[in-house]
Amino acid sequence: KKHLPRHSVLFSAVYSVMVTWALLGGWAILYIYVCIFVMFGVHLLNSAILVWAVSISYILLLNTFPLRDFKDWIFPDHEGQMHEGYLTSVLLAWINARCVSFSLDRIWGRVEREESKLEGLTMLSAYSFYLPLGIMGPLVTSKTFKMSFQLDPPPLSLKLVWESLFGVARYLLWLVVTDVTSYVTFQQAFTYHPNIVSSLSLWALCGMGYAMGQFFHLKYVVMYGMSSHLARVDGVKAHGHPACIGRVHLYSDMWRHFDSGLYEFMRDYIYLPVISLLPASLFFKLLGSAICFSFVYVWHGTMDFVLIWSLLNFLGITLEGVARAVASHPTYLSLEERLTPEMVRRLHALLASPLLVMSSLSNFYFFAGSTVGHIFVRRII
Repeated sequence: KKHLPRHSVLFSAVYSVMVTWALLGGWAILYIYVCIFVMFGVHLLNSAILVWAVSISYILLLNTFPLRDFKDWIFPDHEGQMHEGYLTSVLLAWINARCVSFSLDRIWGRVEREESKLEGLTMLSAYSFYLPLGIMGPLVTSKTFKMSFQLDPPPLSLKLVWESLFGVARYLLWLVVTDVTSYVTFQQAFTYHPNIVSSLSLWALCGMGYAMGQFFHLKYVVMYGMSSHLARVDGVKAHGHPACIGRVHLYSDMWRHFDSGLYEFMRDYIYLPVISLLPASLFFKLLGSAICFSFVYVWHGTMDFVLIWSLLNFLGITLEGVARAVASHPTYLSLEERLTPEMVRRLHALLASPLLVMSSLSNFYFFAGSTVGHIFVRRII
């Protein structure tokens, strides 16, 4: 970026594609490029609705002919499906979202279009496969990515080297902690044995649920933390690792601070564009949220436990929005004025407790699937 700025995008594209090729194989790259070529061609038609229609349709058609057959041919054995095939599916989900960001930023004029179609395709390839964010995430918008090539890179200094190495060492430490805990605590292994989960006492069951949440958080601290740190060293302003879920008690805060990249994506490309076309009211804001969680369901995979998780999350966001509306009503405000600050805090905790329980149960479905999620619901409720 410093010495050959005119060729930095091309170098990034070639380097990222070649490394991904070495990891997944050439046929997997071709399989992914089908999506890139389709989305690039659609964005040239300058229709945001068409971009979204093709993007969602492409995700829904991944498990049908011919895309499913093509992937089964690329990874014919079980081992390939579970390793390279899984990574290909994860990368394709990221790339689908990146193609939407790339397309809408140019259709809506947020980003200046490249001078030629070849330059545009090169930029999209660099953005889609960009390492280290490629498979690991988190999401950054195409505007943020392109801006990194327009800014001057920071000068090399001892401070920069120290901060870079310290960040890598920090996330390597958390990687060790995460790996060791998988051998010491068995909450993830229990999810494959519902009979054992059913036999746990209520205290042990709740401890297992809390441990699943903390392990899930640590996994994304390592994944998002390491990749976003290296991206920031490279000049891409990626979001950092997620906030600890042990201190987050509101649905809105969980979505805002756990996966900030996905939150920014849904806010900028779904929620705000939708509600800008509708009258200003709580109902239409909730409609915008419903559309966002519909995307979450499709993007994460149309499975039953993802549907339950998405619906409960939407219900939580809805109840939170209703509670905010009630809290701003003069009658409620007059009630709080008659209470001491300590009692107000206790009242807030009492009212938020059912929401916290529902938040935990919804996440148990996402962490462990429907069978174990049903066990938690039956035992706790």
